[in-house]
Amino acid sequence: MTDAPSPHSHFAVLYHVPDGCVIAEVNGPAVVQFGPFAEDVAPREVPAALFDEMPLVILSAQSAKLDDEAVLILGNRACQAATARQ
Repeated sequence: MTDAPSPHSHFAVLYHVPDGCVIAEVNGPAVVQFGPFAEDVAPREVPAALFDEMPLVILSAQSAKLDDEAVLILGNRACQAATARQ
């Protein structure tokens, strides 16, 4: 049995860690994380400039950098919650 593709298969993720903030691109099952970057890097503006054609998901602050699977799961959950609210 094949799972249907997620309607939120390509999006950017931003989350804060003690060392700064992390930006990730999620494209289907692939996750690429960048950072952490210093807090003075205007964290919301960087992903908006890099990934202007896709949704930006902002996760709650984390105690450490997340592994790729956690970014994928939490990012998809946040996208689904945002869609349900619309």
